[in-house]
Amino acid sequence: FEGSETIITDGEEAFEIQESSATSESGIGIYVNKKNTGLAALKGAKFEVAPVSVDGDGSVIITGGEPQLDAPITGSPFETDEQGKTFFGELQTNVVYCFTEIKAPDGYVLDGSRNYFVVVKGVDATRDANIAAIEAAGYECQTYQSGAAITVYNSKATIKVTKEFT
Repeated sequence: FEGSETIITDGEEAFEIQESSATSESGIGIYVNKKNTGLAALKGAKFEVAPVSVDGDGSVIITGGEPQLDAPITGSPFETDEQGKTFFGELQTNVVYCFTEIKAPDGYVLDGSRNYFVVVKGVDATRDANIAAIEAAGYECQTYQSGAAITVYNSKATIKVTKEFT
């Protein structure tokens, strides 16, 4: 893809994908930028990244209504720095992964939803059997080029206080 693409889930902007020419010596991966809805960088978000389990036939293993996940990858959980950035590195191409926010920045609402993705090399890379398997199981799977940058947004936590006088 070229430029950027905004992903909308449940009527709200969830994250934005931007093309990036950045590379990393640590291998294949994607960059994550964590921001609030006012576009300020957020430090302290933690994400767990794990590959999706597939059986010998390449079919996604479903447990409890969700695709089963293997052990988290090396470096997981990944935490955003002062600039709200982290790098999910050491990924393999054409393997379906899931990233989940496991800790929101202080004062923000945790988005614990599962986000499935696969990293491909080259503009003409095709989806393999693992991607087809997860989509056949009814889940959306995003496809990224290595070095892509994803912006993930958080909303401020709010508390409603009701006072009763007797």
